[in-house]
Amino acid sequence: MKNLNIIKSLFLFLIGSSVNAAYIPSTAVSYAVNNYNLAYGSTTNPFINVSGVGGNCTNFANQAISGGLLGITNSKTLNQNLLSQSVAVKSVQNTSVFYKCNTVSNTCQTAAWRGAQPMFSYSANSINLQSKGLRLNLTTKTALVNGTLLPLDLSKIKVGDIVYLDFDFVIGASNNSVDHTAVVTAVNPESWYVVTQNMKYNNIKLTYQSSNVTNKGLGDMGATAIYIYRPFV
Repeated sequence: MKNLNIIKSLFLFLIGSSVNAAYIPSTAVSYAVNNYNLAYGSTTNPFINVSGVGGNCTNFANQAISGGLLGITNSKTLNQNLLSQSVAVKSVQNTSVFYKCNTVSNTCQTAAWRGAQPMFSYSANSINLQSKGLRLNLTTKTALVNGTLLPLDLSKIKVGDIVYLDFDFVIGASNNSVDHTAVVTAVNPESWYVVTQNMKYNNIKLTYQSSNVTNKGLGDMGATAIYIYRPFV
């Protein structure tokens, strides 16, 4: 119970009753493909580089989620809105416990904003932790069945989904954790010549930061375990 309360206090998002917020996947995708390669701490992109206290992959995925919630595709405008503490912003997320200043500090971003595993934990527990606010539904995952990891159900994946990747998953290990976060920015139809699982995975295109890549095939990521979540409010 103590750990649950800690997670709840760190990651709680609030929805105001006066604004009917919604996550728009196409806007999140536009944000991702428009801003994935911008340098941090600039006039164009005031968001702070948090690679030293987590990872910019999750930092960036949360920017895309926020853009999808607030209807913003420009990083400077999004940053200003998140910092403004306006009624509209508070309606989709309580920035006082999410992102409130452009400084690398534990008081400026929650762990779920800047770390892949904390964001994954938030996603997995979001429905149970709260009745309102940003939540994420599990869409599909590489399921462990009888000692074997079964592949994703690719038919369930849509643009705007959030992908968590574990590059060194070990069956039976108690300390597995995800290593990377990305945004699904394209889902291509399956062609007749797509026959291998890796080729099928590559129909799912990801955009992410750390190495600043857009529309890379999921199959080329080399992940062992994969989890796909869909934001909603």
